[in-house]
Amino acid sequence: MLVPCFLTTLTTMVCLSSLAVSTILPFQLFGIFTAAGVGFAYILSIALLPIGLSIGDTRTMSFRKPPTEMLFGLLDRLFRLCQSYKFSILVVSLSVLGLALYGVTKLHVETDAINFVGNQFKEVSDTIRIEEELGGIIPLYVMIDSRQEDGLKDPALLKKVEALTEFIRKQDGVDKVISASDMIKYMNYRFHDSDDTYYRIPDNRNKVAELLFMASLSDESDTLKRFFDDLYQKTPIGIRYRYHDFYRIEKINAILRTYLKEHFPESSSVHAYTTGTAILCANILIPIMNGLKESLLVAAIATFVVMVLLFRSIKIGLISMLPNLIPIFMTLGTMGLLGISLNIGTAPVAAIALGVAIDDTIHFLSRFKIEFSKDQDYAAAIHRTMRTVGKPIVITSIILTVGFCIFLFSNFQFTQNLGVLISFTVVSAIFGDLILLPVLLLIFKPLGKVQKSDVETSIEKATRS
Repeated sequence: MLVPCFLTTLTTMVCLSSLAVSTILPFQLFGIFTAAGVGFAYILSIALLPIGLSIGDTRTMSFRKPPTEMLFGLLDRLFRLCQSYKFSILVVSLSVLGLALYGVTKLHVETDAINFVGNQFKEVSDTIRIEEELGGIIPLYVMIDSRQEDGLKDPALLKKVEALTEFIRKQDGVDKVISASDMIKYMNYRFHDSDDTYYRIPDNRNKVAELLFMASLSDESDTLKRFFDDLYQKTPIGIRYRYHDFYRIEKINAILRTYLKEHFPESSSVHAYTTGTAILCANILIPIMNGLKESLLVAAIATFVVMVLLFRSIKIGLISMLPNLIPIFMTLGTMGLLGISLNIGTAPVAAIALGVAIDDTIHFLSRFKIEFSKDQDYAAAIHRTMRTVGKPIVITSIILTVGFCIFLFSNFQFTQNLGVLISFTVVSAIFGDLILLPVLLLIFKPLGKVQKSDVETSIEKATRS
């Protein structure tokens, strides 16, 4: 067991370490240190478990009908099913894969925190109510830097700010915009006895400076500081945005940056750029999602290479990947068909599940290779393999499923989804390892020619033993 356990540990560490390709430091650290934890668990298991077994009471509990006998009966039936209907099982498996791939095309990548956290929290429901009654609460900003003292007293620059403000107001999802140009127009309007003809930016620089000076004399609440810095060099344009989806935020950010590039070119004396917490989060989260897709690809390729090196056969490497990729695609496809989004909470499912599911495949193939060397009989070797490693595969899968189901007690919806999805993948992996993998071995015979032998006699001997 030393070598198979080492190899399963290695593949799990490879899959978890694949998260290190992410550009986000927390995901890199998660992948690296979780992989290290798996390695330490292997060392401790090999070092301490034999000591515990040597000094502990290892007598089994007494049952009228031991659970192992019931499990052996189930495994025997699974073997006969695989042997009798191997081509039918392969067709059904490929059909399920096709349906899963269709579901993957329906998968929605969600970056709206409210949708995957859930509105059961008071803070979330309050946010939704505020937005319904008062407008969006997501803040975006466009910063205008004139790069010179009193630069924002220039009427020409203020009019460009005014044009930008009106452009932003016309964009989808924008509920409110306020800028220095609005402030100057309002002051001009109020200082001229609320005459509508003066709700505009003055044409003279001195008049702008006069308005700002007069306003500063009575500005006890520091309103001007919300629009100008002390040198009247920089000003923000505040935007209240209705959507939380970071892809929408990225879209409006791209629209604004295109406008700024055209009307405030880098060659000019004025520097204009977008900023705000939402834009910063979008710049972080979207690369995370792309990085997680890359990590799954890296994990799959690395696992395939390890399997090829382990069994010294590209054919076995390919056969070993199919029973593990199908459960993952089944999970992602089910998410797409049921409308469960791929978000920051559910995106790591594939890489984690691949690392967990590949362990059973390695144990199965390692044992199968040993059993096949005895009589070069695929059917008999598969049957003996299912009776030996089939039991721990089922038991460990049940334990993993129960362990991840603990996530259902979380208050966060995306944590609950993570537990359900990984549990579903682990259960699906049992189908892949105990049904699809034997079928693939029986059909493609990756270890070479089969020597003639009495398969039924071998099965009967194994059953009696």
